[in-house]
Amino acid sequence: MWVWCLVFGLVVKGAIIVPVQTDRFTRDTFINVSLSGFNEGNAFPILVHLGEQSVIDARLFDGNDMISSSNIVIESMNGVELLIPDFLVVLHSDMNTRLSTLGIGPGSWFVESHGPVNLVHTMHGRSLVINSTYFEQESCQPDSVIVMPVDTVTNTVPQAEFKLNINGQNIVETEPVLSISLSIVGSYMGLPRVIASVAADLLASHGAVGLVYDESGTFTSFRNCTSSMISTLPDIVVSISDNSGIAFGYIIQAPDDYIQFRSGANECAFRFSVALTNERPWMNPIMFEGVNVRIQNTSISFCDPIEQ
Repeated sequence: MWVWCLVFGLVVKGAIIVPVQTDRFTRDTFINVSLSGFNEGNAFPILVHLGEQSVIDARLFDGNDMISSSNIVIESMNGVELLIPDFLVVLHSDMNTRLSTLGIGPGSWFVESHGPVNLVHTMHGRSLVINSTYFEQESCQPDSVIVMPVDTVTNTVPQAEFKLNINGQNIVETEPVLSISLSIVGSYMGLPRVIASVAADLLASHGAVGLVYDESGTFTSFRNCTSSMISTLPDIVVSISDNSGIAFGYIIQAPDDYIQFRSGANECAFRFSVALTNERPWMNPIMFEGVNVRIQNTSISFCDPIEQ
């Protein structure tokens, strides 16, 4: 089981280390950047995601389209500035839409130009490590690394099975899903309805009352929740397999990982979404708590952080 660990010192020669901020409710990940010639010295947050393209919202600069001739400037903890010239400029009328993004997904200009990107837990908090030649040796507990090949044309990873597991026993599991999508933004996982429905039914059997349901008809938030009730729920296990169906790794999410509990209101809500019948299940590795992630041109790796 992956758990939250803030934990080890990180010294990587030649790497660029950038501090990361994570929204504790949405799990969105941000770094601070500036634009050369416009707001140097005045950093603003930009959303880090698994897409291929980076975007700057021109509303931040009064709609000035001259920013297209600038560079995104990333300032690192070790005093190195990294310039990103390749981005789109967008002026959007919806003031609730967050458009400034940094795409670091497999096949992105960023990864192709600057090498592998690691999102790791360090003594400073979570950090983005750019151009690192190390991952397993510097960042991971022994034998915990999973390497998932990524099809950058379809933005998918190999087949998977989804299971609910209590004390080592599967209480429900799906048929193998031939591929799962990588999500750029939104919730950190989109699960098959059968998995979400059983988890919701288990909460209800302990006395939780459904408040809100989604498009699939599955309740996703509840009242009358308690921490002891949540602790009785199963782990969500995602078994990742190669094209021949042989499992080579597991992603395990405990109830505390996939449920947000508001103790003052005795309310709880699933952090995941429910994939509709015509949708592939999905995951957003950047948003997983308590794991280190490495993004390369054709793969994404996970591991448990080193404890210290």
